[in-house]
This record gives sequence, C-alpha cells and structure tokens, in this order.
Amino acid sequence: MAACPFPAAGAATSAAGSGACRASFPRAPTNATVGSPARSRTSGISGGGSAPTAGDIAAAVNDYNTAIKMDPKNVSYFKARAGVLERKGDVASAQADYMSIIRLYDASIAGAPTSQAFYERARIWQQLKNYQKALADYTLAIRLDPNDKSNFSLRYYLVQEMTDNSAQVMKYLDEFASKEPTFADNYRIRAEVRDESEIEKNLADYDQAIRLKSDDVDFRFARAALLEKKGNLAGAIAEWVGVRSRNDW
Repeated sequence: MAACPFPAAGAATSAAGSGACRASFPRAPTNATVGSPARSRTSGISGGGSAPTAGDIAAAVNDYNTAIKMDPKNVSYFKARAGVLERKGDVASAQADYMSIIRLYDASIAGAPTSQAFYERARIWQQLKNYQKALADYTLAIRLDPNDKSNFSLRYYLVQEMTDNSAQVMKYLDEFASKEPTFADNYRIRAEVRDESEIEKNLADYDQAIRLKSDDVDFRFARAALLEKKGNLAGAIAEWVGVRSRNDW
C-alpha cells in the first residue's frame, strides 16, 4: 500500500494514478473574514525559521490577541495563534483556539453548508485527533461536491492515520464504495491502495470508475498502465490511443 505524507493544515492533496501524492495546494477558509495575520513581531514564529525567544512568542501572542479582538471571526488569526501557542508548549490554549475555529465553522455550516466548510472543519477535527468527527466531515464534503478529487484522497489519508492495519484500511474503502456507489473516485482510491499484484481487481475498479466518469483522463491512463503490466499491450495501446483522440493531442 502506497503511503503519502499527510499534508500540512490548510493544504489539500490528490493522489495520482500510481498512488503517489501530487503537489499540495492551499485551501482558503470559507467563513467570516480572511485578512493578513498580525505581522512584524509575529513573522515566522508559527511557521518555523530561526528559533524565537520567549519574548518573541509573548509578543506574537499579544499581537494575535489584538487581531482577534479587532476581527473575532477571522479563522486565520485563531489558526496562527494556535500555532504559536503550540510552539510555546501551551497545548491547552492551542486546543481552545482550535475549538473556537470549530465553532466558527459550525456557524458557517448552519448558515450555508458547503463542501469547503466541511473540509475545513474536518482538518481541525483531525488536528485534534477526533477522527470520527473528521471522517464524518470529509464524507459530507465529498457528498456535497463529489467532483473534488482531493477530498477522497484526504479521507483516505485520514483512515491511514486512524489505523496502520492494511486490511482495516481496505474495509473502510470497501464501505465507502458500498455507501457511495456512484462516486467514481471511490474506485480510483481503492485501486491505488490495493496491492499492485491484484491486477484484475484494480482493473475492475478502474473499469467502474470509467463507467461513472468516462471523460477522466487519469482513470484511463491508470487503466492503460495496468493493462501493460498485465501483458495486454494491445489493450494498453488502444487505451492510450483513445485518450489521445478524445483530447485531440
């Protein structure tokens, strides 16, 4: 089973046909305001760089305190302060900030539930290691926008974090496909995760994914690679030719 490093908070990753991770890309918070975080003394403290002094950290916390008072619905300020507090070793206060973010997303979702908002809340639940709530939110994000491949991949990475038992991981993926049979990327994920030696099962999953989403080039590339590995060169070439003709290359 191919492993992928879990992306940093605020980034999403999608898996390619080989199971490798693609480059991450930023996902902006959806609720309330998103402004520039408090700067000057806070610069670089939550994100790394040279080791800050205790005074730097205290100044950063004070700056974020001021920013939050001025804009109490700005998720980015709470996230940044939580990062500084974690670096300080004040885990309890950092978790309190994460719970403040959860409440902001609760309000946003109550007003206008979106895939993005569920994704953002899932990331915080995952940060807090509340895996069942994170799993529920990723699932809601997927059901609201099944065309966003990244959420399928992120849900799989969450399951990886929940258990290192490959049989248990596959059980989750089987359940996702069973409960969401019309979502093509469930079959993609399962084929990527399953052992490469199980070519027939992986081909069957890509066949189903293509039936559901026939214009997805990645599915067809992955299927061609499997056919080639199986020794069916004619089938692989036909798949490649078909992809080229559909995309007018």
